[in-house]
Amino acid sequence: LELRLVAVGEGEEWEAGINVTLCPLRQPMPAPRLAFCTKPLYSMEQHPTFLLQWLRYHVEFGFDAIDVYDLDGSAAPAVRALRRSFAAGAAPRLTHISLFPRGWAELRNLSFGLEVGGLGWTGVDCVQGLQQTHCLMRHRNLGSQWVISWLSPDEYLGTTLLLPHPNGQVDCGEADCSPKHGLHMYLDSVAPNISGLVLVNVLFGDAIGTEGLAGNENLPVVERFLRHLRLTPELRRTPVYQRSRNCGVFASLVRPSATISMTWEVSRPYPEFHTTLVSQDLLRINHYVNMHKPRLVVSADALAEDTAAQWVWPVLRQQSLLSVAPEDAVRVQRPKQVFSRLARVALEALDTDRDGALSAPEFAVVGDSRAYSGDKDMGFSAVKGLDLQLHSVGVWWSPGDDYADLFAQMDADGDGQLSPIELAAGMFAASASVGPSV
Repeated sequence: LELRLVAVGEGEEWEAGINVTLCPLRQPMPAPRLAFCTKPLYSMEQHPTFLLQWLRYHVEFGFDAIDVYDLDGSAAPAVRALRRSFAAGAAPRLTHISLFPRGWAELRNLSFGLEVGGLGWTGVDCVQGLQQTHCLMRHRNLGSQWVISWLSPDEYLGTTLLLPHPNGQVDCGEADCSPKHGLHMYLDSVAPNISGLVLVNVLFGDAIGTEGLAGNENLPVVERFLRHLRLTPELRRTPVYQRSRNCGVFASLVRPSATISMTWEVSRPYPEFHTTLVSQDLLRINHYVNMHKPRLVVSADALAEDTAAQWVWPVLRQQSLLSVAPEDAVRVQRPKQVFSRLARVALEALDTDRDGALSAPEFAVVGDSRAYSGDKDMGFSAVKGLDLQLHSVGVWWSPGDDYADLFAQMDADGDGQLSPIELAAGMFAASASVGPSV
């Protein structure tokens, strides 16, 4: 198509031609029915299987749109593997979003008191706030019916009442045992003046003496951990917004068109709408806090068995979901100064005799599950805060590691003490992963 451009003005007239190619209009994709956005992800390169299974679980649960917010490129292998795991034409609308500039990724290290660049505010809060706002606005524009604006890889949407069979106790065979049909029917029945469904958090943990033994690590997370904290009579009498992390408000499933904004787990509706609390049996967040390390270890009588997720076990056991192709592996490069700052935080948390270095027993506390046991509120002690900081930079030391050997490898001068420099070097080495750097 040729267009003629003509300009007419005082003292100036000109005419030019321009060729324009017209493209056929693509058939618009239907608006997502149920979507979720991940929390800003980072340091996923050493555990891509957890991310892969988490994404596939929610596809099977009934989500037809997933936005992956990847701060450092480490989530990309799992996204590619998930796409390959579906037959042609059967994949969901799965979007891999690198929303923030690479420099912002290091702001995550501001959480739990670790300062980066001397800034005095919590960078992870800032990034998550931007991510939630982007997610809500994006799905309002797409016309999505429902969306969870942030979800972490150890948080799974769960149910016991929406399954096609009571408690999932059935051999499905060729039948579809997914709760997605019940979930979609339930969401369609929600009153039109409801803007959001408030979901509570159910903590899955281990009994004392069994920590670290919750099944084979090659099994799906939802099959390894089958016991959660009980909802005690005392907790039932406590208003849900005043509860601790167990059975307290933790996420919201909202209608984007009826929601003004999101802040963490709370949504703000337009004036003519309101939110409602959902029964934890109907819909909830199953929080597998022991996925990487035994952070919740309590007496056996404080736990209740839960096998409601067994409908998805056969799907998640597929070999394609148990590993990521070697060619997809990545190594995330992190500035060495981040580990220098983290070493100072580790000394603050672990150096009990305040001599400026860590002895072998002080260092071994990182892998001591007693530092995580008996805390039903999942409060953030100094050791827990350090543990999360280590995860944020790709250091995944666990109780099963040989801490005497780790200590010996890092003790470069052999004086029986880990100096801040030795500790930082050891953390930097532990964060390395195979694959091309990103």
